[in-house]
Amino acid sequence: MRHILLKPRVSDKDLTDAVNRLDSIKADMTDKKFTFEEAVAALSQDKDTRNNRGVMVNDETGTVRFEMSQLPQEVAKVVNSMEPGEISGAFVMTDPKLHREVVAIVKLTNRIPAHRANLSEDYQLIKNMYENSRQNAILASWLDKKIQDTYIRIEDGWRNCEFRHKGWIKENAPLTK
Repeated sequence: MRHILLKPRVSDKDLTDAVNRLDSIKADMTDKKFTFEEAVAALSQDKDTRNNRGVMVNDETGTVRFEMSQLPQEVAKVVNSMEPGEISGAFVMTDPKLHREVVAIVKLTNRIPAHRANLSEDYQLIKNMYENSRQNAILASWLDKKIQDTYIRIEDGWRNCEFRHKGWIKENAPLTK
């Protein structure tokens, strides 16, 4: 995914003006006056994508791949009917970081059909899953060791709760340490 993002002042007239401006920019790209990437560098007001030729980065995975459910709702709706290489018309969306309305056009660079994960196509995803698993195992091990020599007071009303990590409730523990 790539996109151009303009951040207008949020009045109806400004939104309409920004939509019209991006639609004329899309027409110029269709007429091959300039490329999407050139338009991003010159016009996008989103510094995150302007500096990397419009490429959107998935905040959840740190990669440029998105599942449809990971895209902002408005973007997913537009991208759903697009083909790779196609540029959308201008549309209004809510910026997830700024929490305000912005106007955007997007370019779908690639669409990968659903498939079973494999190392050749999904290396980064599998690597991230493994690293997260190792980090969780290391953290759980460290926490289990700390629970052994850490005393906390748990009030009687909470002693019957299930804790994610066992060993917090110690029988015959001293009142202070």
